[in-house]
Amino acid sequence: MDYTCIGVDRNVGRTKGFTLVELLVVIAIIAILAGLIFPVFVSVRRKAKQAPCLSNLRQLGMAIQMYAGDYGGFPVVRIFEGGEGNPYGNWAGCYIYGGVCDLSKGQIYPYVNSASIYLCPSARGVKKNIFPDALPYPLSYSMNALLSYKRIVASASRVGLLIHEDSSTIDDGDFNWMGWAGDPDEGRNQPSNIHNEGTCVVYCDLHAEWQNYDTVIRALTNNDWDPDKH
Repeated sequence: MDYTCIGVDRNVGRTKGFTLVELLVVIAIIAILAGLIFPVFVSVRRKAKQAPCLSNLRQLGMAIQMYAGDYGGFPVVRIFEGGEGNPYGNWAGCYIYGGVCDLSKGQIYPYVNSASIYLCPSARGVKKNIFPDALPYPLSYSMNALLSYKRIVASASRVGLLIHEDSSTIDDGDFNWMGWAGDPDEGRNQPSNIHNEGTCVVYCDLHAEWQNYDTVIRALTNNDWDPDKH
């Protein structure tokens, strides 16, 4: 009779674990992948925040165009020009520096019928120039001050129409930038830099885009937003 010696496999029932070297390799691979993917997520998130701001500007730009079409091509945008009995004289319903902004009294409100598109969802920061009784201020955007009583020329693709203004200077929906171009008697309103160190702008041809802060300042310094140059 043959007898077979049956041995006992000591590995049966045990789970083989990772060695320290294998664990370190896995961790290193994960770290490399995270380093590659994280910037992509950050970029996507930033662009996602820009999207509603750009959409707001496009809608407001189209409303201004429709208003101008109904009034001979001339948008009345400056403050203090509403006349007696109609103090809300500009496009956004502002009537005094830092005062109450009543969007529903603005010139283009009947063309949009929505207060939400006047305010960027990412807007933050202290409104330094706003009177306490005018807070919370419902406006993120301002209009190129040189477009007052000027026809909007659709071919002027580099002339800014509306811009997301910085919270430190916005106070009337009027973007007074001529000080950047060297006029000592004019202001230097600030573009916002809330969107990835830049701001959002809609131009006279109604295309909207994100612009780096320095790029906007360079355009203002070069007087590129003056409609009379185009």
